[in-house]
Parts: sequence; structure tokens; C-alpha cells
Amino acid sequence: MGIPTARYSETATVRIDYEKCKACCLCVKVCKGAPLYSENGKVRIDQTRYFGCIGC
Repeated sequence: MGIPTARYSETATVRIDYEKCKACCLCVKVCKGAPLYSENGKVRIDQTRYFGCIGC
């Protein structure tokens, strides 16, 4: 479950444009809330992991 950020009362949402994604996984490495992870060479999103998207 994501947490509300200081800027918004709602949780942030992560979206990936898979047509543009090169699967370099840099986003996974820098993601603080940890909803992003790599699986089978693709970046995946799971908002229930750790803090979820914190909207940084």
C-alpha cells in the first residue's frame, strides 16, 4: 500500500510506457518506495511492496 506524500492527500501512482522502456532497470535502482522491480527482463510495478510509490 502506498503512502500519501506531503504534496498530495492521495498515494502516488507509477506508470511505465513499455514502448519507450529499454529495461535498463535504473528506475528500479533509484526507487525509494520500492514498488518497481525487475522480473524476466522487464520492469514491473507492485504497489503493495514495502512503501509503494511515495511520489518522489
